[in-house]
Amino acid sequence: MTAIMQDHGDERPPTEMQREDPTMSQPASSNAEKIEQLGNTEAEVANDTAADSTTDMKYEGSLSSLAQEAGGGGAGTESRSQADRQSPSTVTLHSVAKNDKAHKALHIPNEILFMILRLLPLRDILSVRLISKPFSELGAGMIFRPFVFKPHRDDFARIKAVAARPHLVAGIKSIRFESGTMDIFHIVAELAAEWSQTYDMLTGTAKYMNTETRKRSAILEYARWNSAWRSLRQDYKDLDLLVSVFQKLPSLNSVVISRKACSFKNNSLVNAFAEGSLTSNFERANEEFAVVLAAIDVCMGDRLTSLSHDELPVTFFTQYSSIMVDFTQSLQYLGILHLTFDATEPPLISFWKGFGVVLRSASRLVDLRFGFNPLARWAAVEGAWCFSEEPENWYLPLWKLLGRFTFRQLKRLRLDGLLLCETGLVELLMRHRGILQHLHLHHTGLWEGSFRNLLSSLRDGITLRSFDISGHTQAFHAWHEHWRIKPAKSPIPDPCPTGMRYYTIREYQAFAINPPFSYDGISDHLNQFVLLHKDWKLGKEHAHTEPDDEPHSPDCEGCWSIDRDEINKEWDASGEENLDTWEESVYNYLVPGEDCQPDDDVCEAYGEDGYDDDGFNRFGFHESGHHYTNPLIQPDDGSIADGAFVALKKELIKEIKRNIPRYK
Repeated sequence: MTAIMQDHGDERPPTEMQREDPTMSQPASSNAEKIEQLGNTEAEVANDTAADSTTDMKYEGSLSSLAQEAGGGGAGTESRSQADRQSPSTVTLHSVAKNDKAHKALHIPNEILFMILRLLPLRDILSVRLISKPFSELGAGMIFRPFVFKPHRDDFARIKAVAARPHLVAGIKSIRFESGTMDIFHIVAELAAEWSQTYDMLTGTAKYMNTETRKRSAILEYARWNSAWRSLRQDYKDLDLLVSVFQKLPSLNSVVISRKACSFKNNSLVNAFAEGSLTSNFERANEEFAVVLAAIDVCMGDRLTSLSHDELPVTFFTQYSSIMVDFTQSLQYLGILHLTFDATEPPLISFWKGFGVVLRSASRLVDLRFGFNPLARWAAVEGAWCFSEEPENWYLPLWKLLGRFTFRQLKRLRLDGLLLCETGLVELLMRHRGILQHLHLHHTGLWEGSFRNLLSSLRDGITLRSFDISGHTQAFHAWHEHWRIKPAKSPIPDPCPTGMRYYTIREYQAFAINPPFSYDGISDHLNQFVLLHKDWKLGKEHAHTEPDDEPHSPDCEGCWSIDRDEINKEWDASGEENLDTWEESVYNYLVPGEDCQPDDDVCEAYGEDGYDDDGFNRFGFHESGHHYTNPLIQPDDGSIADGAFVALKKELIKEIKRNIPRYK
């Protein structure tokens, strides 16, 4: 069998790894011969896929020395299948000491070993599997946590190879589709900004050479990624293909869709990916999520217990309401629902109405999280109330979203980036007073009411085990309730999107400085006020801004107010909304604002005069006579930044075309 995994440039060359012989009674030399013949298919299949699992977030970069597959034999497969059917409930360990007492066997239940193995990174699990056949069987279920699909990697072929080994398939309980892609426009814009800012002829060449090295590294890495993406043309819009994948995984109960997960290592590429590439493919993101849900409905039924999407366009529940109606049967068995929404404009009422149908269908939820979370893109996208000049447009009436609906088992609730009102939030929380145990409010605004009254009602009416409040927190019409609250725990989101950990830390540090966080103890004070019933001690001196600087206050005159009768009329008439107009405003925000396909970026068009839109001919010379490699190209407006943009675009396209046969 040929190798399934391929090295992807940033990984170190894989080393050989041996696997145990099913019959451990033979001499060591015989075992070694069989190990060489059988190879290590499991380790090879897991090489790239499981390396991007949630374990990799803690041990980033530590999984690059896994073995490549050397071959496989029918006898080995048969013995493994027999082992699966005869797996013992305990594992016996023998001491190597030479006294009689130490020779007593230690029987460890499999449940304890599972708890231990879950704490290990993948490479250690693969090593543990070499100890004995029972350890091999236990470790098999820990290799894919979860099974990951990436847009530039042929994971559909990989899952087919894994499916041939039942002991591996049995351990796959979660699957993650990473769908975020990067077009040339955004990477060039980011690199051009960095390059033009650091290029200064007066400071000598040291800084320039350092920038050139980083720029070249970014171009080569992106060109490799783009070439792989181009050759695969892989997305998640083929229903039959996804159904076949789900049918191969009988233990699957969790599905994650991630548009924030990043495959790049270069900091400039990560910055570009986070800053602008995600909001330009609303349509494709919606289509993919719709097909994934349809496949779940066909194959999983009551097996689906967890569903997560880290950046779902707000147009989804407006455009695909019929699909969600068909999906309501599967929603009845959900225990965990995490949906983070993506928007550049306040969402339409029809979106909230569609989402409300979903929530009311998932009556067995234990863990619910939803909202707009700008973490990891603090300043890039104004897709939340706290970045809007008219925050009232983001107001969500919870009493319309859910009505009087109550979740029967809801223990954990997190609300992100929502503008609410005290009355609506109190009503929701009080309906769950007997079951809710954990509450987290992040980037929360109150258009009417105050946090002091809200938290007083909370501490008097609900017994919580944990309470957290963080981020931009503001009661618009209450005195001195505007804070930027530092998270009491780690600022890194849980789970953190693949490849975004260090970017998130950098952006968090910038968020903490400009403008600075409010008084550090606010988070602890509010936590103790709710959980320990301590006194309220926050006042004017703790507010983020002076009252006179606030556009709203309790003394507001003529300010928009929450009128339930008016809101009822608006919700009843929401079917008349013009979605095309809303999308038009979204795409006007984006430049270029289109869902780029693999070939769109590299096609260069030249006019009758032989020059493209940037004024360059096919040989790279500008109308003025400058070559694009000259960093001081002066375009029409004379800016070095625009000149750098054109130069980088040409260089990047040239590198990508090296891997396209028709351009060679």
